[in-house]
Amino acid sequence: MSYTFLRKLLFMLEAETAHTLASQSFETLASCLPASLRRMGVCEAPVEFKGIRFPNRLGLAAGFDKKGHFLCGAQALGFGFTEVGAVTPKGQPGHPKPRMWRYPEHRAVRNKMGFNNPGAWALARALSHRPSDFPVGINLGKNATTPLEKAGDDYQACLETLYGYADFFVVNVSSPNTEGLRNLQESGLDKLLSRLTQRSAELAEQFELKARPVLVKLSPDGPAESLSALAETALEAGIDGFVAANTTSKRDDQYALIPAEGGLSGPMLHDHAVDMVRELRQVAGSESLIIGCGGVRSPQTYQNFLDAGANLVQLYTGLVYEGPGLVRKILKQAAGYGRAQ
Repeated sequence: MSYTFLRKLLFMLEAETAHTLASQSFETLASCLPASLRRMGVCEAPVEFKGIRFPNRLGLAAGFDKKGHFLCGAQALGFGFTEVGAVTPKGQPGHPKPRMWRYPEHRAVRNKMGFNNPGAWALARALSHRPSDFPVGINLGKNATTPLEKAGDDYQACLETLYGYADFFVVNVSSPNTEGLRNLQESGLDKLLSRLTQRSAELAEQFELKARPVLVKLSPDGPAESLSALAETALEAGIDGFVAANTTSKRDDQYALIPAEGGLSGPMLHDHAVDMVRELRQVAGSESLIIGCGGVRSPQTYQNFLDAGANLVQLYTGLVYEGPGLVRKILKQAAGYGRAQ
């Protein structure tokens, strides 16, 4: 069955319902296969960053899998890693439905999910059965009921609960769907990140584990002139890298009629996210791990991030419109010219 036909069927369903149906069905199928068959035909081009071996540079972005229930599926699609979450210490339902919408004319998705997830302990149980040799990052958030001044407690609680189950962590201070969260980028970010990087080192020593890299995911909506200063603050706090970028709250030009609530993802993010990666690389130097995310929908958009200095690349919305074959398409075309870092 071609994806064009399948997409027509899925687009007849509400967006979140279609996502749940498609992901659960594919995960069930993939989990029945041994790892060797799941990876059949996948373009493996291993790279290593921060002590983590990635089968290839393309990963599944956070938000797709909030429960740790799409690990075999992500591996079977051909991804080299996945980022699960966002996760919060206590499970929470998120915002009322509907909370996800497609805009086919823009090849975009809008969501106001609100960090719906089962909580850190439930995610730990799910990840205890994760596939081997498939890197997993965890996107950390705070509960909606936690005051902003106590946000650090939530991030640290998730880090402590999940430390042995992840290869790296991403501190999410940039989602537009948790009230006030982006204020953490403007005030107290240094203290928050210092606290988490220090705790990461302590946990690694305590449990005799390899230290997990801690990255921070940034908003695309901040003033352009503040990005370098923000990056320098994060680096001084001991952060290991960056994810650029989260969804956008802006509705410029042809997107002006899309409702303002929620974060928008898709092609409108791409050029700005690539510019962010380029600037972050200039500020951070060669040692930081930088993941490019935003509007990846073709081999060229993937390559744009690598050319700007990203070590790794993520996608999500591209799958909705281009289908599961997009991952292998990107990796096959990139196999001959993906530059080494």
